[in-house]
Amino acid sequence: QQAHADVYASDIYGHWSRNETEPPHITLVKYRSGSLYVEAAVFDQSSVAEVTLHYSTDGKNYQSVPMTYNEETETYEATVQNTDSGTLWFYISATDVYGSYSESPVYTVEVEEEAVVSVSVNASWNEAAEQLIITATAVCSVCGEVTSGSVRYEVYEMPDWIVLGGDMTYNASSARWEATADTTDLPLGDYSVVVYVTDASGHIGEGETGVTLWDTIGPVVSNVQITPNPTNVNPTLTAQATDYNHRSNIMMAEYFIDEIGDSGTGIDLSPVDEEFDETSESVTGTIDISGLDDGVHTVYVHARDYSGNWGDFQSQTFTVDRTGPSLFDVQATPNLGKPGDSFTITVNVVDASGIQSVRAYIQCPDEVDIAVIDLYDDGGHNDGEAGDGVYGNTWDSSGADVGVYYVDIEAEDILGNTAELENAASFTIEQGVETSTGTGTAYFEPESGSIEDLTAVDPYPLRVSLKT
Repeated sequence: QQAHADVYASDIYGHWSRNETEPPHITLVKYRSGSLYVEAAVFDQSSVAEVTLHYSTDGKNYQSVPMTYNEETETYEATVQNTDSGTLWFYISATDVYGSYSESPVYTVEVEEEAVVSVSVNASWNEAAEQLIITATAVCSVCGEVTSGSVRYEVYEMPDWIVLGGDMTYNASSARWEATADTTDLPLGDYSVVVYVTDASGHIGEGETGVTLWDTIGPVVSNVQITPNPTNVNPTLTAQATDYNHRSNIMMAEYFIDEIGDSGTGIDLSPVDEEFDETSESVTGTIDISGLDDGVHTVYVHARDYSGNWGDFQSQTFTVDRTGPSLFDVQATPNLGKPGDSFTITVNVVDASGIQSVRAYIQCPDEVDIAVIDLYDDGGHNDGEAGDGVYGNTWDSSGADVGVYYVDIEAEDILGNTAELENAASFTIEQGVETSTGTGTAYFEPESGSIEDLTAVDPYPLRVSLKT
């Protein structure tokens, strides 16, 4: 177009060299329906005083809203919210500082109902699995439930700091959008979860919720060991305490014996490295058995982290044994024999810890050791079956004198506890004599002079010659 320029001047008081009477020039830049948005460029030779948007739903009765100047685009703009669907008429008016007034032509636009997408978001943290579970539902005011399109989540630690993000998938069974995010690398704290929805028709919406990552699971105790076990001295207790997801340092560990008490009232365990400053600690302590009865006892160990969470108990049993083995049913067979015969000694032995050794002391007279033999439970020393608790062995009496022999039994368990039975059994060795026929054997009792176990094997009178 052909254009011309007029030049005017004003002093510091705003006095112009002439009165400018030309009204402002209005040019429609753009508009869009939905919520009616209008943008216009307005120029004037002096200065624009005001710009107004006029709109009507019937083309006759107009309402007006002021338009504001946008310095970035150097245009005037206005938005009319909540307009009904249908035809909308509008025009723009402008007035300069001298009161000169102008109007644009009347424009029409077809207004469609504005689509509003409502988004509901839920987020929960599965601490054990280190997963953030995000679900969302979306409903468009025009299209209805949103089951297709594009849905994305973003997790913010601060308003503008995105720490996680990804696409969500629609689950027809649960009728919701779902996503799972790995939180292993996220620190504990508060987060915002925002879900952005664009349905298949291009309508958009978003929803937001908050979620807190906080340590609520106590430490896990493992590898509980008690040494020595069995024991007759105060044993050492050791264990490993590890925070479940390595998010909090171990603060303390304690144990109870036989009965669990309130958390924090047990017997303290100490860190092996002398300081609780890691998410996994080796702990140790000494168990005082002075107040415990002999027998099996159970130790319960658990730990607490710096978030205040107590973990589950881990148990271990140990045996207190300050008593020597139990000895019973001592047998010496045969109970009567002659020099050179073999005599078998057996005894039942029971102990909570295990047997170290069993010995038989063969004495004649009493308290005078003639022989000491080790007894075994291996099935190879006339002791019955291996491992049946019966210990035995055989003594060869060759060269032994006649008389009554007494058997003392002594046993020691693996802890050094001992037990002894005095004169637990006895047997007799007597001098044997032969009949004149050589077909029978008699035994002579030196003290009484009686003949024992003599049996006639022929019809003739028995003739015996005694050797003294």
